[in-house]
Amino acid sequence: MTALTVANQNEIVFLRRELEKVQNDLRLYSAVIENFPGGIILTDQNLEVVVCNEQQKKLLSYAPELFHSRKPTLLELFQFNAARGEYGPGRPEALVAAKMDLVQQRIPHLFERVRPDGSVIEVRGVPIAGGGFVTSYIDITERRRTQEMILKLALTDSLTGLANRASLNKDFDHFAARAKRGEHFALMYVDLDHFKPVNDKHGHKTGDSLLEEVASRLKANVRDTDVVARYGGDEFIVLQSNVLEHNSIKILARRLLDVLSAPFYINNIEIRLSASIGITHSAIACDEYSLDQMIGVADNEMYNAKKSGKSRYLIDDCREKNSCCQFEVCTCGHLSFGQIRHSAKELSIRSV
Repeated sequence: MTALTVANQNEIVFLRRELEKVQNDLRLYSAVIENFPGGIILTDQNLEVVVCNEQQKKLLSYAPELFHSRKPTLLELFQFNAARGEYGPGRPEALVAAKMDLVQQRIPHLFERVRPDGSVIEVRGVPIAGGGFVTSYIDITERRRTQEMILKLALTDSLTGLANRASLNKDFDHFAARAKRGEHFALMYVDLDHFKPVNDKHGHKTGDSLLEEVASRLKANVRDTDVVARYGGDEFIVLQSNVLEHNSIKILARRLLDVLSAPFYINNIEIRLSASIGITHSAIACDEYSLDQMIGVADNEMYNAKKSGKSRYLIDDCREKNSCCQFEVCTCGHLSFGQIRHSAKELSIRSV
């Protein structure tokens, strides 16, 4: 055997070993890709799909025809997704063009996509050296639901499902911001009459069920833009939005008194309650909006209502320290809403 032959055989053995190592590496990489807890797509410099694992095909419900004879291009995947509404409303051609434009920029990206079936996918793409992208797709639907549930629990009263104090603070800030732009609101402090005797007689379980029903009635009798919060044991706060006139406050207050005075039936027990409501409104706050202050004013009116016989509402209309921002029905001669708007318009015209 010549030296050349021996050298060739040694080289063949070396190459076989190297090939085995490469094959082992490929099997390892394939196992990693196929067992990745999500989808993976790898494209080359020509944006042709080199790798698309089975998890990705299932996660995005790719049609088998896409991979029948060859792997698709990224453009073809975009077109398939756009045609079935994966990217939301709009012309498929425009949606695909926008996606391709982002790809050409070769910028790392991370975003969440809500699919037509309501599931949420986290998409993370990274450009690779020499061209192409590696993109992962993770179903985070359950994670989002858990986060939303935790957030809801943090902002919701555990018994009634109404907004709690933390949520009320957030809502009040939004109402106050709109009030500064002229969209006024009312704050109602609702306190149940005779709740303690009912609770003492029938027990806390019945009392809790009663509070749940009270919350349900309050929520059912306000608008979607209003807020109902549980403030204490049998105390509730109602924020009435977009109050244009004094009478709208009276109408809602009267309605709430009526629904709360109707009989409740808890565990086959008929229970009758009433409520006392103290009310204030942003129109007398003169742009100084504080939840604690407004609740304090409404709370005072609520106690006055109780002293006056209960089952009624009282509205804080006239505070001498505030000489502006009054409703139509006010006996102290302060400006009404309509007069405020008219005066503001005149001032604006004079300032031009």
